[in-house]
Order: sequence, then structure tokens, then C-alpha cells
Amino acid sequence: MSVAEASALLDTRLQKYRKSTYEQLLPLLNRPAFAEGIGPSGAAYRMEVSVFWERMPYGNLRVFGLVDALYDNDAYSPVTQTFLVGPEE
Repeated sequence: MSVAEASALLDTRLQKYRKSTYEQLLPLLNRPAFAEGIGPSGAAYRMEVSVFWERMPYGNLRVFGLVDALYDNDAYSPVTQTFLVGPEE
């Protein structure tokens, strides 16, 4: 799996989290979501999205996404993306 493909898959997955408010993300704290699938190139991948406190309690929430090739030892992985959501957002 290429870095471009991995980044695109992860970006697509994180779009719903980017649209979420602070209050909508709170129930996801410390409850990672996992997914596996096949990318457009046919490469198998696994993905994880986690939400955790940047500063406890009631500080910013950090959303962390990671995608990794399942069976490709030559892949440039894992690919990660992260962003913050503040209490005022």
C-alpha cells in the first residue's frame, strides 16, 4: 500500500470525526475504533482511530488516526494523522 493510498483512506475515515463537536467526541474517549478492509489497489489494511485528552480533565481532545498495511512488509506504514478539538468547538 502506498503512502498516498494510506493517507487517503485515513483522511476519508477521519472526516466524520472532524465534523464532530467536542460533546460528540467525549463518549469516544479511550475507546479506540478499529477497521480492516481492502484499499483501491487491492492492499489489505487495518485502521485505528482513538480519542484522548490532550490535557485532563476537560482540555482539548486529540483525535489520532493510524492506518497500517496488513500483509505488506515493504509498505511505508503506519501512516498517522491527528488533530485537536477544543471544548469551545
